Amino acid sequence: MKLNYAKTLIMIFILTLPLKQLHANGGVRNKNNSSTKVSGVPSTTHFNINNISTRISNDGTCDNNPNPNLEGLIYPKGTNKTAVFESGFVWGGKVNGQIRVGGSTYTSGLQPGKIIKKGEAQNLQDPSARLFRVRSDFATADLSSEINDGEGTESQIRQQYQTDWDEWPAADGAPFKDNDGDGIYNPSVDVPGVPGSNVTIFYIANDLDSVRTKGLYGSPPVGLELHVTVWGYKQIAPFDNMIFKRYQVINKSDTNYTDAYFGIWSDVDDGNASDDVDGCDTILNLGYTYNFKPDDNVYNPLPPPAVGFALLQGPIVNGNFNDIAKFNGRILYGKKNLPMTSFGYIFKNDPYPYSNPTLGGEYKGTIEMYNLLHGQLLDGQYVPVPIELGGRTTKFPYSGDPFAGTGFLDPRGFDHRLMVLQFLHLRLKQPD
Repeated sequence: MKLNYAKTLIMIFILTLPLKQLHANGGVRNKNNSSTKVSGVPSTTHFNINNISTRISNDGTCDNNPNPNLEGLIYPKGTNKTAVFESGFVWGGKVNGQIRVGGSTYTSGLQPGKIIKKGEAQNLQDPSARLFRVRSDFATADLSSEINDGEGTESQIRQQYQTDWDEWPAADGAPFKDNDGDGIYNPSVDVPGVPGSNVTIFYIANDLDSVRTKGLYGSPPVGLELHVTVWGYKQIAPFDNMIFKRYQVINKSDTNYTDAYFGIWSDVDDGNASDDVDGCDTILNLGYTYNFKPDDNVYNPLPPPAVGFALLQGPIVNGNFNDIAKFNGRILYGKKNLPMTSFGYIFKNDPYPYSNPTLGGEYKGTIEMYNLLHGQLLDGQYVPVPIELGGRTTKFPYSGDPFAGTGFLDPRGFDHRLMVLQFLHLRLKQPD
């Protein structure tokens, strides 16, 4: 498949807990060191409007902790019980036949800010190369969650909300409710953020820093600009256990980015990481991690949650005349949104795509990550299905039913890294 003459590609995901608190019937960390270099003020903020508290950074990383030895996403908020170590967004494709990957995992191949013109990035110290966060009730809201997350005093936090409201980057694509219908953001009339949401976070990052991209998995830059919108709702079950994320990728180079794959990467540690197992649901476009046992020594006396990443709106591909697709708030006829096309995983003790940020990375990590984005193993082979289930190969491992205990199920409980919701054979190209 190809996405011809398309400048942008948009995907909307949801991270959701507790997914009915799934569990199946019946040490020392070995993670790469997180390494981030972020600019802009603020360069980080928190999503903490509902039952989740997690950190968002303007270099593409999320759900991480400033202490690289600690988990990142806290659930339920205020308990210090954690469900995710770190998450990111990754891609892989070809530039004139050469495979290049980018995005963020344990380290980031992105820097904050826009691409001003071909090959030239926005100054990292530009005031707009930062993270923006708005909530409509900031003037009177209880800000205890923000204070507890160490964001400053009450007056400092309210002032930052006011500044972000006044300087909301609507001209760069940040969503807002256009109350006067003139198409131009006016902070005294319009409401910034995703309409109807209780909080919205927005930032822009790019891949033009070759030190960062090579430090990730050994690839040179492509010239991609990433617009990220994160939003959520409070006190509206089940949305109070969810985070919504929209990723818009813009090719600002003069070269096609072909055979491209995009996906969510996450190191889910559902409490104690040693008893976690993975699964996917191809009907719901969902990849998830849940506890192998009905209890967990981190979450006790609470039941352990399950963590899921669901694709709500994939990129656009050609469809039949009666198909419709959603793209950037519009309906397109004769098109359709691509669903989840693979699900990948890496166990703690399995090999991991090679990355050495200190030494500038090695290109073999690019090939290995690209294979994972295909739904393959590091060596390019597809995941084998057990003989008793047919003995074939698949791009959707662990798609059985954990409640019934039937089908292809994850047989072991270990610390996992997920590669979920990847997309197949897309062409990201500037318009002619």
